[in-house]
Amino acid sequence: MDLVRVVWIDTNGVDDSWMSREDVLDVTPIEMETIGYLVENDDVFVTVSGTVSNCRELFGNVNCIPRCCVRSIQPLKIDTDYLQPQDDC
Repeated sequence: MDLVRVVWIDTNGVDDSWMSREDVLDVTPIEMETIGYLVENDDVFVTVSGTVSNCRELFGNVNCIPRCCVRSIQPLKIDTDYLQPQDDC
């Protein structure tokens, strides 16, 4: 399972009661970064998990990001050989 950095665009909202047109036009989407294990990567979405069990069957801190929002996916270079599933899984 690859460790990756996903750069993506997220919505941004303001919860003020009343805003001027100028202030409204200042609201723009936010560029986000998610780092984790790449669980799924297809034409529709990218799924990344921050925590994975050693058997690769339990996942936590999961983000499912629409593909249209993804700017880039970069593999991270670290030694993950020790994260291979155990024989008793």
